[in-house]
Amino acid sequence: MQVYEIVALAFAIIMAAAMDGGAAPGLPKLPGS
Repeated sequence: MQVYEIVALAFAIIMAAAMDGGAAPGLPKLPGS
């Protein structure tokens, strides 16, 4: 797997967790969520 694929996957997971209201422990919520 290429580095950019890992970064994109991690970013997608973080964004999904943030949009779900910060369901993942330790992740800050996005403004307005």
